Amino acid sequence: YWLSEERERERYLLHMNSSSDSGYLQFLSRAVDPLVCALSNLGGALRGVDYGCGPTPTASILFRTHGLDVVNYDPFFFPDALLGDDQFDFLICTEVIEHLRDPREEFERMIDLVREGGVIALMTEVWDPSIQFSEWAYLSDPT
Repeated sequence: YWLSEERERERYLLHMNSSSDSGYLQFLSRAVDPLVCALSNLGGALRGVDYGCGPTPTASILFRTHGLDVVNYDPFFFPDALLGDDQFDFLICTEVIEHLRDPREEFERMIDLVREGGVIALMTEVWDPSIQFSEWAYLSDPT
């Protein structure tokens, strides 16, 4: 069972992620900060992509404070961001992989987007064994 694209887009519009939310910025920094550290070895003007950035791109704002250029891509909200044959120095994908309909296809696309020697960072919620599987929030998320 899959939601229609319209219903899936509507569901993502309910997410309350914002660059004005310090808690969300702190959450994202758990992926952004280690990635910035790893990128320091690459040198030069680096360009990345926030893959699945959602309706209110936020990781790119954090990267820009470190002087890094980031393209915001999302199939529902920024679908034209990756129309060229560009390759990037890095890719970040936060809170997205648990929603993918075809993870293999998407992972292959992500790999193709990053130049050889580049870095891919993926982040999702870590499973908490104290939560009963039947009560896990992702189980009831229709996406």
